[in-house]
Amino acid sequence: MDGRGTHIPCEARVADGAIRGAFVGVLWAAFGPSETVAASAPKLSSGAWVASGLRYGALSTLSFSAFFGLYSGLLCWTERSLGRESLACPLVAGGAIGSAIGACLPPPRAPNVLVCGSVTAGVSMLSAYMLQKR
Repeated sequence: MDGRGTHIPCEARVADGAIRGAFVGVLWAAFGPSETVAASAPKLSSGAWVASGLRYGALSTLSFSAFFGLYSGLLCWTERSLGRESLACPLVAGGAIGSAIGACLPPPRAPNVLVCGSVTAGVSMLSAYMLQKR
């Protein structure tokens, strides 16, 4: 291999990211219900409270799974294009995912896309830099 990409297929990396993300989502949901569920707990019946908690858990699991899976896929694709050691790979993958998250937030969209994209890109690149073999 010439240093470009990885010997692991991108489809496998997407699946790996999605599975890891699902575990993170389950942990996220297990260590505390959303503020909405907690704030409305006294007003809800026990069955409605459980349903609300299950909905929160499913949403957390799916959200983290999608985030990690898409990030892993984009990272794999950029590594195949730019090489495994390039810090541009996590910058591009993190920026793309962060921008997509920012676009889903309530208006104003442009500042959300800019801030979420740049912060996620920076955190991704800094993490990759700190984890590189020296």
